[in-house]
Amino acid sequence: MSGGGILDGQGKAAWECRESKKCTKLPNNLSFNSLTNSIIKDITTLDSKSFDVNVNQCKNLTFLNFNVSAPASSPNTDGIHISRSSSVNVTDSNFATGDDCISIGNETEQLYITKVTCGPGYGISVGSLGGNPDEKLVLPSQVKISKVTFLNIKGTSRTQSVVSLICSKGSPCESVEVGDIDISYSGKEGPAKSSCENIKPNFKGKQSPAICSASASDPAAAAPAPAPSSSS
Repeated sequence: MSGGGILDGQGKAAWECRESKKCTKLPNNLSFNSLTNSIIKDITTLDSKSFDVNVNQCKNLTFLNFNVSAPASSPNTDGIHISRSSSVNVTDSNFATGDDCISIGNETEQLYITKVTCGPGYGISVGSLGGNPDEKLVLPSQVKISKVTFLNIKGTSRTQSVVSLICSKGSPCESVEVGDIDISYSGKEGPAKSSCENIKPNFKGKQSPAICSASASDPAAAAPAPAPSSSS
């Protein structure tokens, strides 16, 4: 699927309806079910009423130069939601949305995300589970994160642990850059903190608070805050 076109979901009225709880189920801009050996490229999805793309039971599916655009205030507008799929590639793509840029659901394996820009948006979410008692594991193999940049992030946090970078012991994060972070916390627990595990990020610019200033085992950092890209 290609062509350089724009799929306009005209979601504004639907978002208002969802916020008023008068609407429950809204359509996605695109849904791909049971595709094999397919490429989606040079497509933009704009202002979807719900998910921009839902991927279900697909194998060897690639998104190339794929763009998602929706305001930060748009509810439940995940860029791409992937479940029950394997060998999915998302590369050279841009996401601006009001929810997860990419959300990873149950029974997802061999997912590769490279050269992706996310913002506004909640970043890449692994999980999104709980609605079905028969749901199986997400990404049962180790998750490897590398070559990621968190840059120019400012705002406030609801928790004292404002930035948590917690990586797998078996596959530590590599080549992660953190630059110009300014996130404040004004709660009763004390000053804002940041915790890290199995990661040695490269820093640039100013950091407030000092990134990786607390251990992940610190009680104040035990409940990780959302990934830095989710702060606003």
